[in-house]
Amino acid sequence: MTRFQAFIQKTQALGLDAFLVYSDVNRNYLSHFTGTSGAVLILGRQAQFITDSRYTLQARRQVKGAQLKLQTKALLIELADRLAASGAQRIGFEAAAMLERLLKHE
Repeated sequence: MTRFQAFIQKTQALGLDAFLVYSDVNRNYLSHFTGTSGAVLILGRQAQFITDSRYTLQARRQVKGAQLKLQTKALLIELADRLAASGAQRIGFEAAAMLERLLKHE
């Protein structure tokens, strides 16, 4: 099971429609992406990795298990627009950098 799959299961168990992973440490942990710009957006059972054109080739090599989406505007605006378009009602987000702990310790 990939980290994306495990995290999707956790978000669904919590009754969330979506989850936004924005911090570098958690983005890197979930995706194995070592670049400095991007975010992970979980929508239902789908993981999206969103980054700008500078990192497209790197993301294609490093990110497995998520759809690669090209960012076309400022990252936070892009994420807000994608969340709004998804119709998600219950959205999770990082209160602190605790994602790795959540997946490793039940």
